[in-house]
Amino acid sequence: MKRHYIYPAVAAFILLVSCNAPVPEENKLFVSESDAAAATHTINELLDQYMVENDFTPVRTNDGGAGLYMIDSIPSEGPDIIIRGRVVTEDYAGNFYKTIVIQDAAHPEQGLRISVDMSNAGGQYAIGQLMNIRVNGLSIGKYANQPQLCVPSYNDNIYAYHAGQKVGWAPGRIPAARFAKAVTLIGLPDKSKIDTIEITIPEIKALADKVKADGMFIRIKNVRFNGKDSDGTDLNPSLDPSDPNLQFDNYSNTFAPSTGNVGFPRSRQIEDNNGNIFYVSTSEYAKFAYALIPCSTYEGSVTGVLGYYQDKASGAGDDTNWSLSISSLAALNLVDDEGNAWDYNNPRYWNKGADNNSCK
Repeated sequence: MKRHYIYPAVAAFILLVSCNAPVPEENKLFVSESDAAAATHTINELLDQYMVENDFTPVRTNDGGAGLYMIDSIPSEGPDIIIRGRVVTEDYAGNFYKTIVIQDAAHPEQGLRISVDMSNAGGQYAIGQLMNIRVNGLSIGKYANQPQLCVPSYNDNIYAYHAGQKVGWAPGRIPAARFAKAVTLIGLPDKSKIDTIEITIPEIKALADKVKADGMFIRIKNVRFNGKDSDGTDLNPSLDPSDPNLQFDNYSNTFAPSTGNVGFPRSRQIEDNNGNIFYVSTSEYAKFAYALIPCSTYEGSVTGVLGYYQDKASGAGDDTNWSLSISSLAALNLVDDEGNAWDYNNPRYWNKGADNNSCK
């Protein structure tokens, strides 16, 4: 049998090396607020300083020279450019696909959309998460007049809906790894620290700067769904919910009938006690797209992200540019005349056996 000997000098050397071996530094998932770098810009200061020149041309042809689609570079070199915000959206229900919205940590009335190429953003950047974003080397742009933190993207997809209107530069999604490198998570997610701006419909429409209002996290109280589409047409609750064609009916009594994969959001009217109209916007890919909207006997508050979406120059001043997008049906806090709460955990779906003409 072959034996192996370790001589005393060798053993002492091994012991010395092992005792003094460097211990790998713990990989911190987040830092404390006191250890985080200070923000250099608020969201609005970032927009004012960098969203000004339109570095990439040509922009999409349906821009019409109105600056609705534009991209400006943020310097990659030089001092750190940092914004700090708290996440106010989650993407589990699919209504904020590959999009994160933050509110400024110091000025919660300021919001910003962030386009990130990851389908589980809500898992890594949870609602209520405070974060620093070092934006050096990224871009700030507008897509349909909505400011976004992004990267440049050139579109020449000849198969897109109205493809001829969409050729040119527009904001694109930040690669997930690139965004992770730019982000410092501060503490654990805390939804209780989200500052919800309570505002009325007339106050929204009176806002002087519609572009900067986009992304604000708001609550509108004392409203109800009035059973109308964004164009004022009465929604049709009498169609047989078992009919598969209902998903393509623009006026079905659902949050978002299908667009046939064209991809634009659908809007349904809400109305306050004074007859002021606003719009709840839902993606056809949201998990609650085919849920029947609450009937008009339910009244209460709707909480979500304020949007001002203008995709063509001729649409300036159009009331329907405004919208409110919700992360999930839990954003609807509604009660009927008898004090019964609308059950957002068990909504009725046209394709899941809902009763004809049901209104709950």
